[in-house]
Amino acid sequence: MQNVKIVVVGIGSASFGPKTLGDIFGRPQLNGSEVWLVDINPEPLGFMQQLAARLNEEWACGMQLHTTTKLAEALPGSDFVICMLEANRHQLWQQDLTIPHKYGVMQVLGENGGPGGLAHTLRTAPLVLEVARLMDVHCPRAWLFNYTNPVPRICRAVEKYADTRIVGFCHGVAMTLRTAAQILDM
Repeated sequence: MQNVKIVVVGIGSASFGPKTLGDIFGRPQLNGSEVWLVDINPEPLGFMQQLAARLNEEWACGMQLHTTTKLAEALPGSDFVICMLEANRHQLWQQDLTIPHKYGVMQVLGENGGPGGLAHTLRTAPLVLEVARLMDVHCPRAWLFNYTNPVPRICRAVEKYADTRIVGFCHGVAMTLRTAAQILDM
């Protein structure tokens, strides 16, 4: 699967950005591909560009690396778009948890279910739908790999309101496997 075009939207994420770059640059099958890093905030975008350039050089990947704050510039001809978007994640995520608790609605984290998950969906679905709509125009054959939570609700919104092919992923699966292995002493 060499020489594909991959666009990573929201690369400035401190938690998802480095891991995603490691996943992309750590796959020899992708060597020689074109990678676009996109974030609306130029400062973390610059940090991720430096990290990507270092990985590209150290691991001899031969990737063509580009960065932009304008998604429409990156999308034409893309094969895969990886999406990990949030709006004021930490501040609003806290509110998704504390406001329902204030009214007696107990939920775990408030990110994916309950009233907190609904609020989270209402914030993030429009962000991902904008990506999907731009993909429908600029790269209609590309796949959208969504890491934005709540994953099932976001994927459903894209399926319903865009023509984009989408697959949802969650880093929680790996954490679950590790936790289960620790519990089972394996």
